[in-house]
Amino acid sequence: MKERPYQHLPPLERKPDGSPYRMTSAQRKRANSLIRREHDLHSPAGESYQLHPAPQFPL
Repeated sequence: MKERPYQHLPPLERKPDGSPYRMTSAQRKRANSLIRREHDLHSPAGESYQLHPAPQFPL
C-alpha cells in the first residue's frame, strides 16, 4: 500500500500561551481546496464531495 505523506506530520505549532495559531481566510480556502482534491483522487468516479457515515458492523 502506498504511504501517504500526511501520515507523518510534525506536531501542531502553538503560541507561547499554548493556543493554536489561526488560519487566515486565504489559508483556509487553500486548505479546503487541497482536501477536496485529495478526496477526489481517492474517491470512485462520479462520487460527489460529501462526508461519509461510519460503517455500522453488527455485534
